[in-house]
Amino acid sequence: MYLLSKEGSRHLLEFLRNLTAQVLLLSSALLLFVIWRKDPGSYLYLVLFLGVSVMCIIAIMANANNFMDNAFSHSAAIAQERDRLKAESIHGVARLRQIVKYIWAEKRGTFVELVVAMFFVYGALLAILIASVTAAMRALR
Repeated sequence: MYLLSKEGSRHLLEFLRNLTAQVLLLSSALLLFVIWRKDPGSYLYLVLFLGVSVMCIIAIMANANNFMDNAFSHSAAIAQERDRLKAESIHGVARLRQIVKYIWAEKRGTFVELVVAMFFVYGALLAILIASVTAAMRALR
């Protein structure tokens, strides 16, 4: 498995390292939301909540996309398919769907790696949510 190799583990650790900023952003957004709910007339907290929430979503998407791009960069065929999709301006969920279809059709063994990679992405998102809610609850005490 590539993710357990020296180069692959570097990409995995980079992904996990970037989670800290996402937890901080989501915790801040939750805290701002709770403060706004206590005083709904204060639109400053609502605007700050929306701004920080958007930054958090962008950070989550960028980190997950970067990880998925790097997780399969060792395979020339998959990298070529990824570059083809970029050239055709296919991004986001549509690009991910096309890459998964390609991996399933052409490289079944790599599909297991894809499942592991997705486990890390979604597991990390769940960890971010739990850590953020916990941090926001502690800050409100």
